[in-house]
Amino acid sequence: MAAQGDRAVKRTVRKRNDSTAGCADPDEREIVSFVAHELSNSMGSLLLNVSVLAEGAAGPLAPEQRRIVVQLLADVTRLRDLVRTHLDLTRRGGGLSAQPEDVEVRGRAIEPVLRRLAEWLSLRGMEMRWDWPADVLVRADPGLLEICYGNLVVNALKYGEGWVRFSAVRDGSDWKLGVANGGTPIPSKKAASIFGKFTRLAEEGEGAGLGLYLVRRIVERHGGTVWCEPLADGTAFFLRLPAAAGR
Repeated sequence: MAAQGDRAVKRTVRKRNDSTAGCADPDEREIVSFVAHELSNSMGSLLLNVSVLAEGAAGPLAPEQRRIVVQLLADVTRLRDLVRTHLDLTRRGGGLSAQPEDVEVRGRAIEPVLRRLAEWLSLRGMEMRWDWPADVLVRADPGLLEICYGNLVVNALKYGEGWVRFSAVRDGSDWKLGVANGGTPIPSKKAASIFGKFTRLAEEGEGAGLGLYLVRRIVERHGGTVWCEPLADGTAFFLRLPAAAGR
């Protein structure tokens, strides 16, 4: 009887855990959101001060000092974007619930990312290239789409060199959207696996390895697909998303 009672208790506990999995306590979520918001504000101030140092406004830097400051600027920018991503998802209840609408991709998803990363792009000397027709509209959640482009551009800054190219090609009822960067191509054998959880583009790379996984989750939530292709002089990432209705 005791064994049966223990099994019944375990089943009850399992059911309770299953029913509450993924449902964070509202108070805990509010605290985490508050901390993330304060971190974002502090990092904004820190980023401004480091940018002043990197630009030499506080005095000239020796080459080794400048190298360290540039790396610090890149790290702070990456952390700020990570916090902003968390805040974006928290505002949606902590999940990836999409609220699709007709989105003009360049103006509402790409250019906000480029403005946010302007200092880092300038310091890396990355050239922006566009293979972009007019009126590229997709049916997507604009906030989630911006998170996708944010992760792809940050990856280009971390692992690429020379240039970043944005492309869009109509493919039936979809748009094929590309983000490519110069540098050493990703090996073909690795291209299929880099969208997995905790997978980094380089073994010695920084970060948790969740950026591309998040991109895949967001694109799939919109009924689309994402993949990577090595180029002769770099690497290209592609998102296939449904075109806006009537376009």
